[in-house]
Amino acid sequence: MTSKRAVAAELAAKRAIANRERAARERADISDIAEFVTQLAREEEVAGWFSGQVRRLEEDAARRRERCRLAAGRALQAIAGRGGSVKEIAAVTGLSAAVVSDYLAAARTVDNGQPPR
Repeated sequence: MTSKRAVAAELAAKRAIANRERAARERADISDIAEFVTQLAREEEVAGWFSGQVRRLEEDAARRRERCRLAAGRALQAIAGRGGSVKEIAAVTGLSAAVVSDYLAAARTVDNGQPPR
């Protein structure tokens, strides 16, 4: 026959084991949650860094495209200066007359002292 005291002691021992296991899980959870929160913050920092890099690259690309556009416009200006018409330049380059005119206008604007677009 098992005594009430022995059953209570056995239950208390099982409860103590369960409490230790629960406490160990909670400590592990806290560690993992701290890792999660830390990595989440780092992810946000990377997203901010990446956004800044993209913005700088876009700005640099815009400046480079504008330099190329200006050089292209000046090349077309040289052709026009030798008597080539917008229509003739368009035919030779395969561009529309409107596009050729835009390049010529961009080069003229910069050459007249106005900053490039």
